[in-house]
Amino acid sequence: MLRKYAFAIILCLPFWGIKAQYVDSLSLQLQSLRKKSLFSEGDDQKNQFNAQFSKLIFESIKDNRAFIIDSISNFGLIESSDKKLRLWCWNISFSDQTFHYNCILGFKKGIDWIHYNLNDVSHRVEKPQQYLGTSSAWYGSLYYEIIAFGKKSENQYLLLGWDGNDRFSTMKVVDVLSIDQEGIPHFGKRVFNTPWESNVRIVFEYSSEAVMSLRYYEKKEWLVFDHLSPLQPNMEGMYDYYVPDLSFDALQFRKDKWYFIQNVDVRGDQTMEGYNAPPESPIK
Repeated sequence: MLRKYAFAIILCLPFWGIKAQYVDSLSLQLQSLRKKSLFSEGDDQKNQFNAQFSKLIFESIKDNRAFIIDSISNFGLIESSDKKLRLWCWNISFSDQTFHYNCILGFKKGIDWIHYNLNDVSHRVEKPQQYLGTSSAWYGSLYYEIIAFGKKSENQYLLLGWDGNDRFSTMKVVDVLSIDQEGIPHFGKRVFNTPWESNVRIVFEYSSEAVMSLRYYEKKEWLVFDHLSPLQPNMEGMYDYYVPDLSFDALQFRKDKWYFIQNVDVRGDQTMEGYNAPPESPIK
């Protein structure tokens, strides 16, 4: 399946900033650069226009200049429930059907906002499950949901992301973001229990022909996702041939870890009364 342009649907807010005199000209300039980064013929041109777009929009957000988010193609803003974290996300696609990701991270420290322009290095990360990232060396994906967890003072978040990977497989990413006392972001942390206790993030890879669900159910406080299986038993480990098998698993945060729960029932609005969750692992 050709996937020349693929983007996640992200919550978009209509305005950013307060200086209305900048809205028209700035929005038009951002629209133009974004469209050129999406639809230019060559990959080099896409990179060139994307760099210009990234620089301009970062400066605009940092300076609190107003622009119309809805007018910018395939670009969006998501915000955490504690109102302390904002992520502006977008991507570009290349001729070989791979992707480059961009994200601006805003964190509220006291009464001030600190902003970081994240630099995607995912194309050279061989083991993303073990990779500890920074703002300058970030394992990129297109984020579409933020889940705050743990103590408020710890500033910890799960970030759900989409990665188009290549023409054969797609990925869904459960990344971990923690913000230290200086307001500096760190990506990846060991907050998962068995079977991912050694991972700093979880990466699900599956066939590009399939669609995988990964979403947070706030009422149950579960992160629910499709269970993936190979099309045939002899395809074990060949993730280009993994697809959802119509069952669901979940992660639930308890104390200091996200615990794995198999075969959850997410039909309707069931309460799951009588369901016995597995005991907490003694492994810490």
